[in-house]
Amino acid sequence: MTSLRSRFYTGLLILACVTLITSLYHLYEIRVIHAKLAEVQRNAVPSVLLANRMEVEAVQVQQWLTDVSATGDREGYKEAKGAYRNFKIGLEEFRKVPGNEKIADHDTTLKDFESYYALGNKMADAYLDDGQAAGNRSMREFDEQAVAIAGRIAKLRAASLDRVGNASSEIENTITVAWYSNLAQLAVVLVLVVGAGIGMYRGFLRPVYGLRDSLQRALQENDLGARIPGGNAAETSDCFLGECIY
Repeated sequence: MTSLRSRFYTGLLILACVTLITSLYHLYEIRVIHAKLAEVQRNAVPSVLLANRMEVEAVQVQQWLTDVSATGDREGYKEAKGAYRNFKIGLEEFRKVPGNEKIADHDTTLKDFESYYALGNKMADAYLDDGQAAGNRSMREFDEQAVAIAGRIAKLRAASLDRVGNASSEIENTITVAWYSNLAQLAVVLVLVVGAGIGMYRGFLRPVYGLRDSLQRALQENDLGARIPGGNAAETSDCFLGECIY
């Protein structure tokens, strides 16, 4: 028959294994959450901000060149050129963010923006040098290209926002799994503790209670030759000798 000591150590070993496995799994979950947060902080959010910045610069190009066309103030050329350069810098930074190479064709976006900028300058020059009629012929095409550029940037921003949303969903799912795994661990530990308690009761306390009752009956009947009832008598004696667990 398995001794009480071996049953105790077996239960303790099972509890330790369950705790170790769940702890390792929780460390893995924490690592996944950390990686997803890093993805959001280092890649997704900066991509959204860069897309917003490019949108502003593209609008600035349109506004400054339109202002040159309407007022004849050639200082607007300088401002438009600055916005043009800022857009190109923003697009290059966007391209360098890991994962953004899959979002869009950056070379095509740059080519279309340069065409848009050149057409805007052509429109402003026409207004200043050749009059309103000449400028009007380029304005419609310039406005159409402005809408097309805005659409491209909107797609870049939407794709970046999707990355934020996907990472957030994965973090939420990981947290949910961690919550339920904690509940499962608690349930397993509870079962083991209850099982250990029942095992201790059946293996030690019940025989001790039986011994107590037998001694009481023997004393009441003045029968000093009464025998200890069958069961775990050997284990009971071991416990009395201090060898139950240690």
